[in-house]
Amino acid sequence: MVLSLVLINVMILAWRYIDQRHVVESGSALGGSDHHGVAAAPSSGAIDGSAQAAISAPSSDLEAQTITLLEELESDRVALRTPSSSSVASEHVSVVQDESELLNDAQAALMREPSALADEVEDLCYWVGPIPNKEDRDELRARLLEFKIAAQEKAVDVSGGWRYWVYLAPKETRAEAASQLAVLKKMGVDSYLILKGERKHGVSLGLFSRKVLADAKMAKMQKKGWQPKMDSFERMVKQWSLVIKKDDLDRVGDGVLPILLKNKTEMKINENKCK
Repeated sequence: MVLSLVLINVMILAWRYIDQRHVVESGSALGGSDHHGVAAAPSSGAIDGSAQAAISAPSSDLEAQTITLLEELESDRVALRTPSSSSVASEHVSVVQDESELLNDAQAALMREPSALADEVEDLCYWVGPIPNKEDRDELRARLLEFKIAAQEKAVDVSGGWRYWVYLAPKETRAEAASQLAVLKKMGVDSYLILKGERKHGVSLGLFSRKVLADAKMAKMQKKGWQPKMDSFERMVKQWSLVIKKDDLDRVGDGVLPILLKNKTEMKINENKCK
């Protein structure tokens, strides 16, 4: 019994010894390189040596590395927040070109304005009239020439007022119209045969400048058993004037014309375009 206990204790002690040695050998293997090429962790002495080497490295190398890193970092930041120099230059050129075009347009406008004003002034004339009588126009032109002022005669169509024509409707032939005219003459009606135009072969009963007179004629003929018609139209007449360039008259004084027209109250002076 005692022998059995001793053997058991010896076996336990042997097992513990073997186990502790195995642990120590495993720790030694982790301290160096294994057979599979795995590098061992550096010792504290190696770490201290590397740190010392870094500290003892030349300061110029450290500065160069620091500057390079800062330049790269700053260039990246600038690229993110600012446009490239070429784009800025192109935008500046575009703005300058736009401003130049605006200035050119303004200068061109300023150059055109005096010319336009000059054309307007040159195109202004004094119109003196109406002067229906040619002798009166010739006399005034002669007096203006004494002041070396040229004048031209010009006629424009103006309204001479409305006219109201009372007549009998046209017949098919002139003979029928003549027979109707003869009857009117016997009745003492003032009438005329219409020989041309839209009312050809009709009989005119009168042309009136006032509608009230034409209406009275219509009523009178209707009482006598006739069926007259009435047409109205605007009468156009030519109005003659003397046209004088404003520059020519202003050169000698604008008081010349009123003096020349002192006793001709029917003539008026109007400023208007020459044409």
